[in-house]
Amino acid sequence: MISMNKRKMVSIENLKASQPTRPRHWIPVYCAIFLLLCLFVDGLYTVCALNLGEFTTTVYNWLPDLRFTVGNAVFVKDQIWMILILPASMIVINMFAVIVACRMARFRKAYWWYAIWALLAYIGMLLYVLFWNLFTFVPGIHDAVARIINQQALEVMWTVFIYGNIGYSAALIISLIFGLFYCVNYPAKYERIYTLRKRHLKALPTTEERIAYKKRFYRDYKKGKWISMMLDLHAESLAPGQTAKMDQDAYDFLVYYAGLCDANVKKAIFDEYARNGRYLECRALYNDVKAKSEAVDGGAKIRIPTYVPPVEPRVVHKHKPKPKPAPAPKRRHYRPDEI
Repeated sequence: MISMNKRKMVSIENLKASQPTRPRHWIPVYCAIFLLLCLFVDGLYTVCALNLGEFTTTVYNWLPDLRFTVGNAVFVKDQIWMILILPASMIVINMFAVIVACRMARFRKAYWWYAIWALLAYIGMLLYVLFWNLFTFVPGIHDAVARIINQQALEVMWTVFIYGNIGYSAALIISLIFGLFYCVNYPAKYERIYTLRKRHLKALPTTEERIAYKKRFYRDYKKGKWISMMLDLHAESLAPGQTAKMDQDAYDFLVYYAGLCDANVKKAIFDEYARNGRYLECRALYNDVKAKSEAVDGGAKIRIPTYVPPVEPRVVHKHKPKPKPAPAPKRRHYRPDEI
């Protein structure tokens, strides 16, 4: 038996512990949809906010020319699109990226190292966008802030507003890209589960069997059918006719599952005795099993027959005798040189 690190073994306990980190097919689909939406909205804002020459002019002219009035203040296209509509749209669309980033981090704790910063950046920009909209479109707040903060500082804050929207959006787009590979990327702690899964896939002879096993793997993982999963993952180690050493996790499962199978057989025997009213045999079998178990607990040694490797029968090939040369034909007359 090959010993292994207990934390990395494929056991029922470790499968249960790894269940929250299992692959989820909805995450890549969700991320693909919102990645396209985020790229469109965030990309539109980035093109309009940065001076990219004629391309920026063309895209910006494509936006409708909006304006509205609040009291004596008239707000034009630049303010409506670049402060209100596009930043607010980014807040709404990027919210879905934050949600999936936090969901992935909840399933796999290691993802929090990134998701926490994306979440904090989103909350910070949400508050900043709200502040800048109030500062721009509410005259009373605009006048109060203008008295406290000088014009040079406000210009710096405007620059932070532009690049902050671009920066936090880029961070959330990266989290969506992580989500696209959620099902093929797995925690290193549970690498052996996916190594055995890959080995079993390679051992299956037909494409139909491989497809069926992939579906069964995800379904069993989701529903917690640990015995079914273990039988598949250790199928190559438990196959009959092998003499190689077993990995410790495969051996432990062999002992555990053999005990379950033996208990199932014993129960069927007890039930059959009971069905026929033969309770004497029930008690006798029970006491026999109990006595053997107590003997093992007390240190009794198990004697097994000596292993004799099977010997293939030797086939003796008999050599065929060489054929004798045919005798010379009898003749009545000989030439002088043959005498």
